[in-house]
Amino acid sequence: MSKLLVLLSLFVVLLGACFGGSKTRAVIKDQMMRSKEAYQDCLKENPNNPEACKNLRMAFEADVQALEATWPLKGTPAGISTP
Repeated sequence: MSKLLVLLSLFVVLLGACFGGSKTRAVIKDQMMRSKEAYQDCLKENPNNPEACKNLRMAFEADVQALEATWPLKGTPAGISTP
């Protein structure tokens, strides 16, 4: 499942590169929030084994980078915090 998230994240990045615009940013942000939630849930389920969530963390980080790439300003967009 985590490989699917990584592939989906890459697909969203490609969409952003091809089409741009606020709607695409909204899609990327939505995906980023879902991957963040999945990563946080995994960490809660595996408090003594964060390594079990490595692929979810990588997917979340890729989504954050994709979102940052669509933003006109440097840095993380307002209201987005990493776990």
